[in-house]
Amino acid sequence: MRNRAGFTLLELMAALAVVAIAAAMLLGTTSLARRQVRGQEEAVLARALVRGAYERLRGAPLAELPGAEAKPLPAPPEAAGLAKARLAAACPDVPGERGLRRLRVEISWEPRAGAVRRAAFEGFVSDARER
Repeated sequence: MRNRAGFTLLELMAALAVVAIAAAMLLGTTSLARRQVRGQEEAVLARALVRGAYERLRGAPLAELPGAEAKPLPAPPEAAGLAKARLAAACPDVPGERGLRRLRVEISWEPRAGAVRRAAFEGFVSDARER
């Protein structure tokens, strides 16, 4: 028998199979991480849009605020980053408190995969002249 240096075809095929499995696992992990990052980017954008709409409404006189029923708001240009984004606000009176209302702004959107997501911000607004 001759003693040859090198690898047999079987050894090369086994090494190639191990490398292929490792590469497939790595690609699956990076794909999942990319989807998670995209989802977080959408959530951060949605929270910023809701907070901005809340601040704009908070500065308006009480008479110009929406009532107890949710009212659609125009979506700002920044909402283009969210698929089918819908922005709405409601501002019902707080029982027993004259001139005090609860302002709630909500956004909903459809991510690329998964169910509809929502983000909201709420707080109280008042008109000092009415209190």
